[in-house]
Amino acid sequence: MSPAYLKRLFGMLALLLLLTMPLAPARSVAAQPLPASHALVTQANPKAQAATITKHPGSVRRNSYATATVKTTPGGSCTLTVRYKSGPSKAAGVGTKRAAPNGLVSWTWKVGGNTTKGTWPVIITCGSTTLRTSVTVP
Repeated sequence: MSPAYLKRLFGMLALLLLLTMPLAPARSVAAQPLPASHALVTQANPKAQAATITKHPGSVRRNSYATATVKTTPGGSCTLTVRYKSGPSKAAGVGTKRAAPNGLVSWTWKVGGNTTKGTWPVIITCGSTTLRTSVTVP
């Protein structure tokens, strides 16, 4: 077997392993006041943006619409990507959006008529926070 073939094989195995791992719920970290002795210490990542999924896409038939919603920092920027067998979705409605003043951001996209049946990863990134869910095409 050639090195290029082995590299591709291991890459596919790593992706398969990632897709089969259970999803961990997102955690939000509340700010804690610093003691006076640490007044000059700054947060490690001041641009950290907490986010939680409030609506998962679930099961969506071909030619129907899927929706995902996230609660995050008001005005925060979030990006949703759906990775089907054929590659990242190019459907209208996926991509980068800004959260409303209430912190909610929602995406709705059409699952194409030729989409391969199966469960496909949905990755949402808000700042440095990455959330994972999935859409199932029965």
